[in-house]
Amino acid sequence: MATYRADLQRLLLAHNRRRVAAGKDDEASAACRTFLVAAVTAWASAPSPERVLACRLARKYKGGDGPAMGNLRSADRRLADLLRGLIDTTGVPLLDVSVATVTKAEEGPSEYEMNASWGQGRANNKPFNMTNSQAKRLYWDKYRRGGFAGSGCCVGEGDSDGEGEVEESHELLQVDSRTVSTSWSDGGTAPGVPATVWKRLQLEVPKEMLNIGWGTAFDAAHSDEEYEPTGGGCMGTPRVTHTSSFAALVLWPRACRDTLVNLPDSDEEGGGGDSDEEWGDGGSDDEEGESEQESGGELLPPGPPAKRSRRG
Repeated sequence: MATYRADLQRLLLAHNRRRVAAGKDDEASAACRTFLVAAVTAWASAPSPERVLACRLARKYKGGDGPAMGNLRSADRRLADLLRGLIDTTGVPLLDVSVATVTKAEEGPSEYEMNASWGQGRANNKPFNMTNSQAKRLYWDKYRRGGFAGSGCCVGEGDSDGEGEVEESHELLQVDSRTVSTSWSDGGTAPGVPATVWKRLQLEVPKEMLNIGWGTAFDAAHSDEEYEPTGGGCMGTPRVTHTSSFAALVLWPRACRDTLVNLPDSDEEGGGGDSDEEWGDGGSDDEEGESEQESGGELLPPGPPAKRSRRG
């Protein structure tokens, strides 16, 4: 980690922990600002400076395109005011400071792909850590709620129990795709920065994040989800998209603004963060097993075992 980056993280963490109210503890605040000015100056003059750094904010902000500088609250506002107030000897601000919303979306199946062998207690494509009895229970639970419904093309249609739709959270069994994107609100961007910067600039999480007490990653629990009962196809596997987001202050030395203005086109579509390859391949689709259960377009549950006749 570059020295200026370590200094910025240490100083901003100390500022957050002290929670100094505006106008109080002037001696400590002045010392903090002096050291921050030195760290930003070192950043701007580094041979290969990092293009941006960001720090996650303490509060959650919902609605619209994300938070603006004017509606930041408590500790977040104090932090923004501190960074925007760093000036050089001529009174010119040292940093461009903006507010961004960083969003992660993970999409994948919310149910296992089942064939009739699951209902018979001898599932031939179940996960290795699942017992046959567990697989059988999952199969018949899905059957009872209409998951293998008739000739209809939409799982869940006509399976209402009269109690109305109940909102529930659906488990994401396997991550098939993962994207991380950065959005900017009109009231949250630094003045004087060309609009092309906001179209191209995507944060790399956690690479460009400073830990100032709120972490550098997304929360473990998702904040929103979209559920597709049929996976977008007739009798398909249900799929779900889990979404998580946080607000962050994004900063860079004003002296290095040209670096961002001249971002290469490859950054325009960049979805920051880890690549999808790190998530591996969850499990192959068992197309042959599924086809064995098709009859006239329907996925049928297994019938009861045949009765054996007795002769007296």
